[in-house]
Amino acid sequence: MSFNFNSEQLAAISKAVDWFKNGEQQYFFLSGYAGTGKTTIAKTIATKCCPDGGVIFCAFTGKAASRLRDKGCSGARTIHSLIYDCKGEDAKGNPIFVDKEDLNLKANLIVVDEASMVSQKIMEDILQYGIPVLALGDIGQLGPVLGDPFFTRLNMSILLEKIERQDEGSGVLEFATRVRKGEVLRDDVKIGDVTIESGFPSDDVIRDHCGDDAIMLCFFNDDRMHLNNRARTLLGFSGTLPQVGEKILCRRNQPSCGLMNGEIGTVLSEPYGSRISLRVGNRNIIAEWDSSTFGGKSKWPGVFHFGYAATIHASQGSEWPKVLIYDDITDSYAKCMYTALTRATTSARIYISKRATNFRSEAIANV
Repeated sequence: MSFNFNSEQLAAISKAVDWFKNGEQQYFFLSGYAGTGKTTIAKTIATKCCPDGGVIFCAFTGKAASRLRDKGCSGARTIHSLIYDCKGEDAKGNPIFVDKEDLNLKANLIVVDEASMVSQKIMEDILQYGIPVLALGDIGQLGPVLGDPFFTRLNMSILLEKIERQDEGSGVLEFATRVRKGEVLRDDVKIGDVTIESGFPSDDVIRDHCGDDAIMLCFFNDDRMHLNNRARTLLGFSGTLPQVGEKILCRRNQPSCGLMNGEIGTVLSEPYGSRISLRVGNRNIIAEWDSSTFGGKSKWPGVFHFGYAATIHASQGSEWPKVLIYDDITDSYAKCMYTALTRATTSARIYISKRATNFRSEAIANV
């Protein structure tokens, strides 16, 4: 399949290929806003640079790696599975990762997607293998949860700004651009496929965002749990564990069955022992299950949350046609709202919470 690249994309391809052939720096940071075609461009760059193969695609999250595979990047994996071995866990239950002595792969180029999530420490660990790295990232999105970001506006090799994923008149595109440029969105606004209101979403709106084509996003975990509980009540579910037909969100990679952190599945049957049957996209899988960790913070496979609502941080690397954003953001507004908006491929409904309104009023009063 051939693509008609725009002039900006062609310039990026040319510059990246020249870097690979002649560049002294080990990495090339291809930065671009959501929908600028970074992955498609990267595949073309990889083919031109390594026509005989030897390209490894990876991403920070399992969900992002899964999306890479869906886009034709065969063998894409998480960064951690590529460069680290897990040697047990520490006293707090966190996995202990150690660098692999050798990647044991024929690698001429490593392509790192969602590079905005990569910390300085992890990038330094990647670079130690001496393999050229093509990094793809969006400087408008949230950075790593732990550590300082390696990739910033200061070390961009090139910036893509022309959006190709959505129509030029897209409200999602317009508001994402406004937010990225510093605007704080106000209520009682509707442009195209984006609506902004104050308060908590109505029951009808919540029901409309409970399907496989939708997600509800927020900043705080307590609001995530409230949205999930409200959705379950409206759908007729009860109890503390998921029932058949419910959406649940995987919080730890399960590579043995192809289930990745951030993916959402629908429960097909009651859990049995340490296994649960799920429909994930067009796949039916048997995943690891542990009812004692449901809704918790376990570092190992088997942990799930209800999947009607998720935090903005947890949504990185994912997309849905319809996104409901409960704006309870009290920190890093531009990056959080931009990240949330750009999860939507078709429409977004934003509800500004009382918590956010009060926080911003106090902030203005204290200026």
